[in-house]
Amino acid sequence: MVKSPPIANLQNVTGHPRMKTYMTLIFHRRIWLKFAFGLKSKKCFVIFSIFSFSNCFITNTPGFYSGYSKLTEEQKKSIIFVEENTSFCDLKNDQRIYSISANQLLKCLKRNQTSIIYFWSPNCHAKSCISLVAAQKYCDNNNYTLYIITEYYDLEKIKIQNNVSLSMLAVNHEYYKTDYCNKYVDLFTKEIVKNKKLTKPELHNRFFVFKADSLVKTKAILFTE
Repeated sequence: MVKSPPIANLQNVTGHPRMKTYMTLIFHRRIWLKFAFGLKSKKCFVIFSIFSFSNCFITNTPGFYSGYSKLTEEQKKSIIFVEENTSFCDLKNDQRIYSISANQLLKCLKRNQTSIIYFWSPNCHAKSCISLVAAQKYCDNNNYTLYIITEYYDLEKIKIQNNVSLSMLAVNHEYYKTDYCNKYVDLFTKEIVKNKKLTKPELHNRFFVFKADSLVKTKAILFTE
């Protein structure tokens, strides 16, 4: 069973809009822990055990963590951890996922006139989480090079939508030394904007618009100005 992140880490991520559900679950579990130690009823203890198990299952799923450790050895072969000086900028979609750092992607952005990075969550159904086909069509029509970054590894969902022009990318969680999705995405986004001062909503938007390797703006909804 994967342990919940320490309290210090939780305090760093609670402001992230994508993490509200997870934070609520963890808070409730800790309330239950305090309550359970005072329980003498076996019936109540069984209820507590079921709750704890289901909560542990939720926090052990892709989206809270990268999901990489849950992949089979065969599935891991489709994840390529890109070495520092390896070129991947123009790789056509070969159905593999290339795990990178922000500095590596900045080198690609520098070669383009305009680009959009879409931080895509395979299980997101919010208005901002448009299909990859729709994002690709928008970028083609508006002369943007599109880079899709999947926030975690849900290969079943990725396979359904992965029909964009360039190979799909992912944040190299090993490079950022954390398996917590929210943490490594935050580190990556701060690096990709070169530590430019942004508000939290701006930093947590899904679409980042670049001119060469300089950030122009971030957008919550792609189809707005």
